Amino acid sequence: MSDYFNTLKNVAPDICSVLKALSHPNRLLLLAAIGDEEMAVSELEDKTGVRQPLLSRELARLREESLVDTRRESKSIYYKLSNKIAPHLLDALSAVWTGNPVPMSNHHKNTDFDGVPFTSTALTAGRVRIKPDPYRTDS
Repeated sequence: MSDYFNTLKNVAPDICSVLKALSHPNRLLLLAAIGDEEMAVSELEDKTGVRQPLLSRELARLREESLVDTRRESKSIYYKLSNKIAPHLLDALSAVWTGNPVPMSNHHKNTDFDGVPFTSTALTAGRVRIKPDPYRTDS
């Protein structure tokens, strides 16, 4: 077995867990909305248009996957990205689907990510078209 396969085999459950957390459009957009900022729930509601009860549920899921951290100030809860995985992942997904490798922020542009330079332009070269799941009923 190759080193690549062994490495991926060891982290596959973690990768799948994060991808499942991002598999809902609201959660994906919430991460993108938070970006480099720390935002209150009311600000996220205004920015995304997602109503508070649903917003709280989606943010809880992102918090369970350690993609966001929270801070309470009086009655407000503020959310921020908890690690540097989310911006890179959002950049990569955006580059693959839109063909536009524009980073969501400049602070991580071409920075070292666990020893490997991140260049989202490499992702657009072998663009893959993913077909919708024919068995999914909630479309």
